[in-house]
Amino acid sequence: MLVPGGGARIGKALDQIAQGQDVATVFAALDKETQAAIDSQIKPKL
Repeated sequence: MLVPGGGARIGKALDQIAQGQDVATVFAALDKETQAAIDSQIKPKL
């Protein structure tokens, strides 16, 4: 499944990690943002 804006969100997360932010924290936020996109943009169309 393709999630709108997923590539940009992943890129942003990787940039944050490269700048020294905690990996687990960054990926937890990425997961939350991605799930919000799925819930608002994909699930209503199913």
